[in-house]
Amino acid sequence: MTEVTQSLVPFTVENITQKCQCGQCPVQGSSSCVAGLAGGLEQALQKNPLQKEEVPGEYCAQGTASCGDLNFSEGCVCGNCDLFSEYELSGGYFCKNGAAG
Repeated sequence: MTEVTQSLVPFTVENITQKCQCGQCPVQGSSSCVAGLAGGLEQALQKNPLQKEEVPGEYCAQGTASCGDLNFSEGCVCGNCDLFSEYELSGGYFCKNGAAG
C-alpha cells in the first residue's frame, strides 16, 4: 500500500472524478502507462484507501507521477483546473515536481 503524504489538496474520489484536469493534460497524452491506468480507473476508485499507483492524475494532491513515460516538453493545463483555482496553487507540472501546497 502506498501512503500519500499530506497535501493542501485532498486525494479523494470527488476531486479525481469531478475537478481534476490531469486526464486532459498534453503531458500525459502519449503515455502508454497513463492509458493503461485509465482503463482500470473505475475499479481503482472503489478501493479505500486509494492507491497512488492506480490513479493517473490528481498530482497536486499525490505528488510525483508513478508513470515514467510522461512528455514534459508538452504544456500543462494546471491553470484551467478547478483544484488549481480552489486551492490557490501556483506553478505547474506537479506530476514532475511533487505535490503542490
